[in-house]
Amino acid sequence: MRHLALRLLRRLKDAHVAQTELWERTMLRQEPWREELLHWSFDGATWQLHGSVLPASGGSRRSVTRGGWCPRSGARVPGPPRPSPLDT
Repeated sequence: MRHLALRLLRRLKDAHVAQTELWERTMLRQEPWREELLHWSFDGATWQLHGSVLPASGGSRRSVTRGGWCPRSGARVPGPPRPSPLDT
């Protein structure tokens, strides 16, 4: 029974991560001006620096999803977020 509950929780977490990624992509497509903010983007194999405008110091606006996707990259990045190059 416990094993079943753990599997269910894992699937719920995976579904939540996927839903969050889709929601963030939708928000970025609705505000294309964010693409001009300087950001790191994951293209499926490597991290690339995009944008030309420094973001505000508050950092409340993101120009990539938690998984590293941005509209300019065009990559389809499935799965959970990947470590940023700044985390190393």
